[in-house]
Amino acid sequence: MASSFFSHLSKIYFITFIIFFILLAWFIQNSLFLNWDIAYILQATEKLLQGGTYLDDYFNPNPPMIMFFYLPSLMIHKFLHIHIAKAFFAYIFLISAFSFWLCISITRSMFSKDDSFLHYFFLIALAIVFLIFPLFQIGQRDQLLVVLSMPYLLSAAYQLQKDSKQSPHAVLIGLLAGVGFSLKPQFLFTPILIELFYIIYKKNWLSWLRTETLTILTVLCIYLGVLFIFYREFVFTIIPYLLNHYYESIGYPWRHLFLNSETLFCFLSFLFCGIAFIHSSYKTLLSILSITLISFLFSYFTQRSTFAYHIIPAYSIAILIFSLVFCEFITKSKIKNVDYLLLILPSIPLSIFLFHFMRGAWVTILFSPILFFSFFAILFFILLTANAVKKNFFITIFLVSCIILIAALFSHVTIKNGEPHAFLFTLLFLILLFTLFVAKNHKGLFNNLFCVLLGMMIFAFPVYNRYLIYLQGVSYKETILNKLITFKDSNAPQQSIYVFSRLGNIGSPLFYYTHSTLAQRFDCLWMVSGFVKQLKFDDNSLRNYIRSNKDSHFFLNMITDDLKNKKPELVFVDITKSNILIDGQFSHFDYLNHFLENAEFRKEWLRYRYKATLEVGRTKFEVFTRAEITNNYE
Repeated sequence: MASSFFSHLSKIYFITFIIFFILLAWFIQNSLFLNWDIAYILQATEKLLQGGTYLDDYFNPNPPMIMFFYLPSLMIHKFLHIHIAKAFFAYIFLISAFSFWLCISITRSMFSKDDSFLHYFFLIALAIVFLIFPLFQIGQRDQLLVVLSMPYLLSAAYQLQKDSKQSPHAVLIGLLAGVGFSLKPQFLFTPILIELFYIIYKKNWLSWLRTETLTILTVLCIYLGVLFIFYREFVFTIIPYLLNHYYESIGYPWRHLFLNSETLFCFLSFLFCGIAFIHSSYKTLLSILSITLISFLFSYFTQRSTFAYHIIPAYSIAILIFSLVFCEFITKSKIKNVDYLLLILPSIPLSIFLFHFMRGAWVTILFSPILFFSFFAILFFILLTANAVKKNFFITIFLVSCIILIAALFSHVTIKNGEPHAFLFTLLFLILLFTLFVAKNHKGLFNNLFCVLLGMMIFAFPVYNRYLIYLQGVSYKETILNKLITFKDSNAPQQSIYVFSRLGNIGSPLFYYTHSTLAQRFDCLWMVSGFVKQLKFDDNSLRNYIRSNKDSHFFLNMITDDLKNKKPELVFVDITKSNILIDGQFSHFDYLNHFLENAEFRKEWLRYRYKATLEVGRTKFEVFTRAEITNNYE
């Protein structure tokens, strides 16, 4: 294998890149916000510390493991007196750093010394997946699964590849994985598949009995004991209720789950993995990653929703597979014609995929030229250093800078002249310029061109996709969260709030940014969609259901109890025309009109008076305030 600048200039540059990505990740998090789901779970964790219980104080559809896991971030917040968002991000960064250190200790022996560039490239991809890729979903349960289980996955791959002894950190690896797999029941499918593969590969039924797996089993057994002894209300009340109503309420049609862009990208990674597997030096690593991808996709499909964080585990593994395949190809010392032909086959469906899902990518050169040219600068830098075209680090930087500056000048001229195809011309000019600059490379002009096109096709979608999601996060913060904060501080500073909406991003994380409390025990009213769906939108049937059905009384009585005992000062009622989601289609539900069919709720609602109408983003609310004097509701 060709050496890279890493082997010539030691590990300093690798550490520099890792520090850079950590700082970039911290900057990104500070420009965003504390995720609404996380904010709600953190509040439930605070109530847990105060002696609260699942039914009386919070109706969290998650098992308690996630609250146990979030506890240290609350301790950082309390003892260091820093904002909960910064305390939480710092905690997640520390956990990610610890997991990353374990991954380094495993991969150090997994990759050969001749593949130092491939090793560091994989680790950098892993660091990006841990800290940058999740954006405002960082710390979500599904994202934590990737962070906590990765050392276990790499350890399994290493032991199969080298037929070696267990890692000296096996207990720590098993402890992290045990916590990660305990976060959701669907996550347990991953270790089951991995250990089945391990048994088949080793041809030994007892090969699964390793320190890591025994530690995982110990964590699971202790956790189950804690669940049945201390959290019986979750096991015997909340789980049956969730099984009857949760997925019925939030479920999407299967076509939405299978045909969204992130899922299709994951499927495409299987094609590239299958092709690369033929000549790969790291077959066991690719096998473990592929099996993990299958299990993570299973977890995604069983959750029946297209929530952005549900696909993160599978999406992250797909990126690692693509990174490994791409880097192993570009670092080959001798590339045969058959290697090109094999990679062209999966590149055809990838090209079709990009054409369909990246039609709007041309706007990046107009509205975010920094992102566009940074993407190609990094890609060119990778290609140059992978094959030691320029062994001097600074010469490589200078060469890439020249290419980017010339292309940027060309782009500026074409856009200024009103050229309608400026994006396409700039793209072609960039690729041609790079190919000509490094034409003397021993691998030849065609190889340079092929590698640029391959890297561009593989990494363009995840970069563009994450960029759009980042913009969504910034838009939410500016147009929704900040507006809610202003309204809340102006009308009921540090007073409790309640939200009648299927949206979880209104009450949370508003209460943390306004030093108030969220009076409701539900994160959002997700169950309403299920009731409407069951009764096929029949208004009369729905009213009768609310008046008489025990399931409707179950949650309406809790809402009424919250209003009565916690006395929220402000109540936001979602009156948007499309305020519930049924089978992936928007519909309207009149919360107040239907909830007033419940006698207990009607009695308590007499205390509230209309205050204002508030529009945030695309959502419209009627805001009610609590009054001291009550009259009959008109």
